[in-house]
Amino acid sequence: MPFRISILTRECRLIRRAALWVLAAPLAVTGGCDQGKSTPSGGSPNASANQESTWRADSTVLASKPTILFRTFAHEKGRGIAPIATISDGGLRQLKLGNRGWRAFDVAYLHEGNTLDAVRDGRASGTVRLTRGMWESSGQLDSIPRCRLIPTGLSDAPASIALALAGARPALKPTAPLSSDELQEALHKAPLLIAPSNGVPIGLLSRYRREVHVMATGVTSRPSILVIYNDPEKVSDKLHPIGQRPRHLVTVLDKGLYGYRTSFEFSTLGNAQTEPRMTFLDYVDVDGDGKAELFFGFKYRHIEQQLDATKAYHYENDRWKEVFRASVRCP
Repeated sequence: MPFRISILTRECRLIRRAALWVLAAPLAVTGGCDQGKSTPSGGSPNASANQESTWRADSTVLASKPTILFRTFAHEKGRGIAPIATISDGGLRQLKLGNRGWRAFDVAYLHEGNTLDAVRDGRASGTVRLTRGMWESSGQLDSIPRCRLIPTGLSDAPASIALALAGARPALKPTAPLSSDELQEALHKAPLLIAPSNGVPIGLLSRYRREVHVMATGVTSRPSILVIYNDPEKVSDKLHPIGQRPRHLVTVLDKGLYGYRTSFEFSTLGNAQTEPRMTFLDYVDVDGDGKAELFFGFKYRHIEQQLDATKAYHYENDRWKEVFRASVRCP
């Protein structure tokens, strides 16, 4: 694949080029990011030594060519794309680099012409092409006041592609296909399993918009079924959640001994006083065990902006449990 070949054959040259460019470029950035200013005459040498130590560690990480999971999201200039974490047999690990490291990362992964593997239904399928990186001769793509800097590029990814990969992932464990009758039986059971326990009269679920995903996650011999219920009603941010029925419900059904059962439930009013609604992104195996993790996006407010964040869920002891949460651009 073009991206992997370019990284394998040009990695050292790209890192060296980025390092030279970074050393020559002004390193001050907007907001609460690390300030990479050179030490003035008579200033403390510790800052410069710390920056050099950080760069040595960052360059070692980049030279190891870690597998990286990216998230795409709506950006005012197109379809934004930014790294979520590195992934390995140890699972997800948030990528933390200094200013020089992020600029080298930008050159190696996000500059125009680079490609990533698009994730569709848990598997690499097709590519995402980068159309520009964070830093170019025309200037920085954007900045968020008082926000930790994570480079964002622009890509040609359609809105249907939420995740992308740099690096290979093992195949998921095979699952038997799900017949339409089995699916309908599980969907008929879902309201009975989730509505009463969340204070929603079953008759009211007809006003919710239902979203269904059949996912060959490999956690059992049959596919997992994700069902999301959304009430389109706008709820006041001043409304207290006590005594209110949730306007957003999420459940995952997995095959058990006696048929499909709930392995995950989430509900929220979705206003300023409760957890935000979740959007399903995709699923992908991040720890190499042949079983996929589920990824959801949600938005939160930072100062005056709505920013994107990501949750990951791992299947263990017959339940989906949150194992990772990170924002795309801010802490």
